[in-house]
Amino acid sequence: MRVHLCHNTAIADDKGEWMSRKERQSAMTIEDLMDVKGDLETVDMDKLGELVEQFIDLKKMSKDQIDQINALQEDAMSDPLTGVANQRMLERELMRAVSIARRYARHSALVVIDIDDFKSINDIFGYEVGDEVLMNISNLIRQNVRPTDLVARLDKDEFAVVFNEIRSLEDTEFRATDLVDTLSKTPHIVGGRQVHIEVSMGCHYFGAEDDVASIFEKADADMLERSASVSTKED
Repeated sequence: MRVHLCHNTAIADDKGEWMSRKERQSAMTIEDLMDVKGDLETVDMDKLGELVEQFIDLKKMSKDQIDQINALQEDAMSDPLTGVANQRMLERELMRAVSIARRYARHSALVVIDIDDFKSINDIFGYEVGDEVLMNISNLIRQNVRPTDLVARLDKDEFAVVFNEIRSLEDTEFRATDLVDTLSKTPHIVGGRQVHIEVSMGCHYFGAEDDVASIFEKADADMLERSASVSTKED
C-alpha cells in the first residue's frame, strides 16, 4: 500500500506538537525577525550616524572632484579669452569629421578666417580694445553658424569654423563668403569707439581622402590664393 503525502502535511515541532507547513513557515519568519531585531539593538546608533555622515561627505567630495575634472577638461579645449574652441579641440573635431566621412561618405569643410592688420587695432586703441574686438568677432561668428558647426580661435587674430556635414563645395563657398561679409560689414563698438575690420578667408571642402594636416594645408593655400587674386585686381 502506498501512502501519498499532500503539500499541507502536518509536521511536528520541537515540542512534539503538530504544525502545518504554513504554520511552521510563519514561525520561522517570526524567529528570523526576532534575531534581526536583536542584532539591531546591539548597534551603536551614534557610530552608525557617524558612518552615514562620512558616506555623505565622501559622495559630495566625489561629485566636487568630478566637477573640477570636467572644468579642467573644458578649459583645456577652449580659448581662455573668447571661450570658443582652441586648436586642440579643432584638431579633434576635424579627426571626428574625417572619421565620419570615411564611414558614411559625407563631407565637411574648414574655413580659416584671418583679421587683416589686427596689430594696428592694438597699436591705435590698446590691447584691451583689441581683446574686446576679438570677443565680439567670436560671438558674431557663433551667431552666424549652425549649432552643429564648431568655432575655434587658432591664433591671436585667426579663427576657424568647421562646417560639419555640408552638402557641396558650392554650399561651402556660399556659407564662407556670407560669414566673411557679415564680419567685414559689422562695426564693433568698444568703449564708445567704432572699430571696423577687414578679414581674409580660405576654405577646404574635405572628405574621406583627407587628413587633419592636409585639411589645414589646403585651407591655408586657398587663403593665399584668394589674397593674391585680390591684390592682382587692386593693381
